[in-house]
Amino acid sequence: MENDPREWNNLASNPDYAKIKFELKQRVIEFWQPEKQIERYLSPPMMKRKKHFYYYSNQFVLSDGTIVDGRP
Repeated sequence: MENDPREWNNLASNPDYAKIKFELKQRVIEFWQPEKQIERYLSPPMMKRKKHFYYYSNQFVLSDGTIVDGRP
């Protein structure tokens, strides 16, 4: 942060940071648990009346499984 406080320099392709990049990717996969994505998608309750052709009208599931109701 001291050398690049506005983070203009993308270090992702720099081989010096390959290990850090790999470790961060592993942490994301461990947290996200992609094998459970379908389970998370199917777990919210269905709406009583289908407003659209979507299964879960106005509901969104975050990566941690939290269900967000998007109705105004």
